[in-house]
Amino acid sequence: MSRAVLAALLVSALSWLTPQRAAAFAELRITVADDPGEGFNDNTPVDPIGGNTGTTLGEQRLGRKP
Repeated sequence: MSRAVLAALLVSALSWLTPQRAAAFAELRITVADDPGEGFNDNTPVDPIGGNTGTTLGEQRLGRKP
């Protein structure tokens, strides 16, 4: 293979890996726009299940600890 082809493959491989690596450090912020009593603001009492310690349906949907 020529040097130009190898260089193109290297650049392609690095550009493919970069977004994945950057995404590992991204912070995700959820803005809840639900009305009271629906979606993430649902105050229906529930029992904690699995590793989710939320005590309302909304808390469990968000994955927040109370």
